[in-house]
Amino acid sequence: MKRFFYRIAAALMMLSALLGWVISVGGIVLTWRVEPQVSDGLVSAARAMDETLSATEGLLRVADSSLEQTEKSLVLVESTVDTIATTLEATSEVTSAVADVMGDTLGDMVKGTRAALTTMTKTARLIDDTLGFVASVPFIGRKYEPDVPLSDSVRDVSDSMDDLPTALGQMSVDMQTTSGSLVTLSADVRELSTMLTDIKTNLAETQAVVVSYQQTVADLRVQTANAIENLPNWVKIGAWSITVLLVWVFLAQVAIFLYGWELFKTPRVAVEAVVVGTAVEEPQPPAEEEEK
Repeated sequence: MKRFFYRIAAALMMLSALLGWVISVGGIVLTWRVEPQVSDGLVSAARAMDETLSATEGLLRVADSSLEQTEKSLVLVESTVDTIATTLEATSEVTSAVADVMGDTLGDMVKGTRAALTTMTKTARLIDDTLGFVASVPFIGRKYEPDVPLSDSVRDVSDSMDDLPTALGQMSVDMQTTSGSLVTLSADVRELSTMLTDIKTNLAETQAVVVSYQQTVADLRVQTANAIENLPNWVKIGAWSITVLLVWVFLAQVAIFLYGWELFKTPRVAVEAVVVGTAVEEPQPPAEEEEK
């Protein structure tokens, strides 16, 4: 009866070893069969990401150009306001002409600038979303947590100009109806000049954010280029690591199979004692006693 159980155990050990060989060989074959597809897929994904970064870089250049144009417009407006303030302080003869400039020309200029900033806010939000997506990609992405997102910074510039049209319109009315109140008007114009100075400060901060974004995109493109170049090697290293592990598993099954084979051929109850590296086996009972 014991022989039967020993043979069953031996058969299970050999079956387990054979299954381990099949799994090891199948795993090695599968690893090297899918290795080219995995490598090509990762490289294609990295190239697609590089194209996305290239498009983002173009959007940032457009944003930077728009901010430069906005800065030039604000410089022109500020220069005009300063000139108007000086004129108001010096004489009242040009009150009517100045009122026209304040109510029409400058108002239209401010509205046009705000419209451009509103359009740019949408572009900046797209840039923020794109950089957030790239940052989440393993191995390539880098930490992306700006103190002030580009879209928020541009919106702040636009929001800071909300009161300008009203202020310009009010000053135009005041200049048309109270040409003698030049002192009050001069104070209003100086306040407008201060507002323009604050806007220019916000605009400068936004330009700095754009420059920072451009540097971030440039760094990400460098990392993506390195990844495209090294991804095939990384995949091969991974494949070789898996192969070595499966070969080790394959070799480990040899000992299990040989022991199961020996146990299958000669089933017996063995009492192993490790004494100077030797095993002592319990003597086999005579065949007659086994039959009894």
